[in-house]
Amino acid sequence: MPLPPIYFAAVSSRTMSRKSKAEQREAAERRRQLGGYSDAEFDSALARSQNSDAFSVGVRLITLAAVFWLMARAIQIHGVPAWLLVLPMVVEFIVIFWVGYFLSRFLIDCKAFAQSAGSLGLTLTWTIILLIGVLAAAAFDPQSEDLRSAHIATGLVSGWQQVRNAGLHWVILVSMLGLLISTTFEVLRWRRLRGVFVWTSIMHTGFRLGVMFVLGIFATVALILLGDFLASALSDWRQLAGPAIAWAVFGFLLLSEFLTVIISALMHREALKKHGPRAATTS
Repeated sequence: MPLPPIYFAAVSSRTMSRKSKAEQREAAERRRQLGGYSDAEFDSALARSQNSDAFSVGVRLITLAAVFWLMARAIQIHGVPAWLLVLPMVVEFIVIFWVGYFLSRFLIDCKAFAQSAGSLGLTLTWTIILLIGVLAAAAFDPQSEDLRSAHIATGLVSGWQQVRNAGLHWVILVSMLGLLISTTFEVLRWRRLRGVFVWTSIMHTGFRLGVMFVLGIFATVALILLGDFLASALSDWRQLAGPAIAWAVFGFLLLSEFLTVIISALMHREALKKHGPRAATTS
C-alpha cells in the first residue's frame, strides 16, 4: 500500500527542521568563537576598515617604492647590514603589539579584538623575542666565525650610526606616526559605529606574516636546490656574505610588502561584493 503524500511531507519537514537546528547551532558556535559577532558583521567591518580603489592602492605602492628606494640606497652607499633592513619592521611589530594591548584594555570594548590583540603576557613575550633577535643580529658578523657579547655592543653602536647616516630613522618615525594617526581615525570611527573592531594595522601584519611564511618555504627549497651552485659561484663568500645577505633580505621584504598590499586589496574587494560600496563609505 503506497504511503500518503502527507507522510513524505512530514518526513521532509522534520529533516529540514533538524538541518535548520544544526545550522543554528553551528552559527551560534561560530558567533561565540568570533566574540559574539557573525561572519557578515566581520565582513562589513572589513569593508569599512580600508580602501581598495586604484588611487588608494597606488598611494600604498608609491609609499613602498619610496621606502625601499631609501633601503636600496642605504645598502649601496652606506653598506648597512641585513638586520638594519628588518629593524623598521621589528619596531613596527613591537609598537603594534603594545598599541593593540592598550586599545583592547582601555579603549575598545570588543571581545573579538581583545582575542586578536592578545594579553599582556603575550605582548611581553613577543617583545622579548623580537629584542633578542635584534641583539643576536647585531652581534652577527659574516666575516667572523665566533659570536661574542662584545660584538653586540659594537654592532648596536655601529648600527645606530648607520641608521642615522642612511636616514632609516626617519622611515621608522614616519611609519610610527602613520600607524598612530590611522589608528586614531579607526578608533573614532568605531566609537561612532560600534560593532566589531577590525584594526587595519594588525590585519595587515597578519597578512604580511602569512606571505613571509609562504615565501620563506619557497626560499628554503630554492636554497636547498641551488646551494651547491651558490657555494661554487661565491668562492670568496666571506667578503660577499654581508652585501649578498642584505640584498637577499631587501628582495624578500620588497616582495612580501608588495604581495601584502595586493592580497589585502583583493580581500577588501571581496568584502565589498558581499556588502556593497556603502559599507566602505559609512562614516
